[in-house]
Amino acid sequence: MSVVGLVVLAALLVEALAGSKGSPCKGAIERLGSSEGGWEIRTADDRLDGPFVVYSIGLADDTSFDEEILERFEKAEVYGFDPTPTSKAYTF
Repeated sequence: MSVVGLVVLAALLVEALAGSKGSPCKGAIERLGSSEGGWEIRTADDRLDGPFVVYSIGLADDTSFDEEILERFEKAEVYGFDPTPTSKAYTF
């Protein structure tokens, strides 16, 4: 399973926990990727319009979330990591 968007998700978490006066999350939560390797995010968040980076760690053989991020957000950069030999074909 991949770990997503340290830049985006960490910022959202910090704001939520700290009660930041930044822009609130907008839109419904949407699942990207498969039921095994996907994640739920707020795709209407304005911060997804600009450039952002996703670090996916522990991809195994399911890169569906990462692929959907790249398809839907043209300014996204995705870096995939996994130490297991079987995942070699899926890391990028």
